[in-house]
Amino acid sequence: MQSHESIREAARSYAEGQISPSDARVEIEVGKLDKRLRLHSCSEALESFSPPGRQGGSKLTVGVRCEGDKPWTIYVPVTLAQYKTILITTRDLARGSTIGQADIRLEERDVSRLRRGYFMQPSEVLGKKVKRTTRRNQILLPSQLTAATAVERGSMVTIMARTGGIQVRMKGKALSRGAVGERIQVQNLSSQRKVEATVIEPGVVEVIL
Repeated sequence: MQSHESIREAARSYAEGQISPSDARVEIEVGKLDKRLRLHSCSEALESFSPPGRQGGSKLTVGVRCEGDKPWTIYVPVTLAQYKTILITTRDLARGSTIGQADIRLEERDVSRLRRGYFMQPSEVLGKKVKRTTRRNQILLPSQLTAATAVERGSMVTIMARTGGIQVRMKGKALSRGAVGERIQVQNLSSQRKVEATVIEPGVVEVIL
C-alpha cells in the first residue's frame, strides 16, 4: 500500500512551491488522512496539482494522484501560516486615546488571515487615535485608527504658499478640520480668497501655486 506519509509529503512539497517569496516565516500544516484509507503503491512518482476552483488564503486543497498501473487521486487539506513581526498593544486603550511609544510593541504573529492589513513600523501609528476601545495584546489594524486632528475648523492657521523656489507665509482661517496629509478648505484673511490646502503640521497648511 502507498504510505500516507508519502502522500502528505507530496502535498507539502507542492504547497511550498506555491508560496511567493516574502519576508514572512511560513509554516505548513498538512491534514492527516483517514487511517482506513488504503491505496495501492504507485508504480510511478506521485503527481501533485491544484484542483479546479478558487483557492487562496491560508487554506488550500492539494490534489495528489498516481498515474501508474492502478491509478488513484486524493485531495489533501493544507493550512499555511505566515508569521511577521507586527505591532500589538501593550495595554488597554480607551476610545479616542492617542497612541504613544509605550502603548505598542513588536511581536511575531500569524498574518495569513489579516485581510484588513496590519502595521510593522511604530512611525505608522504613533500620534494616531483609536476609534474604539482596544484591548491589551491586540493586533493594531488600519480600520481601528484615525489620524489625530492637526487643524480644527475655525482655527487660525499659517498658509504657506509655494511657487517655484519662492515661499510666502500668510494668515488664514480653517474652514474645515483635518489631519496631517489631508486637504482642507482655508480662507486667506488678507484677500478673503478661499483655497484648498494640505495640512503639513498642526496649525500650518500648504498651497502649491
